[in-house]
Amino acid sequence: MQSERVFHRSDGWYFRVRGNSSMGPYINYREANAGLERYVGSCRRQADFSFSWPRWLHVKTLFRRLNRHEPTEVRPRQI
Repeated sequence: MQSERVFHRSDGWYFRVRGNSSMGPYINYREANAGLERYVGSCRRQADFSFSWPRWLHVKTLFRRLNRHEPTEVRPRQI
């Protein structure tokens, strides 16, 4: 469902972002729309440069794997 992201209030123009937060006020619709485009571009650039760890390398996963295995006895090597 697509809703209008740029809207007008009595004190100026705003745009909506995630979480139903508003950014503004701007002088006119064009400025608010340009602000929205800058905001979306900034979010995209941040997402492109973000690094996420592989799930198997996450601390919680490694901890679970280590706790799952019983410690084994060390046997002397037979020659």
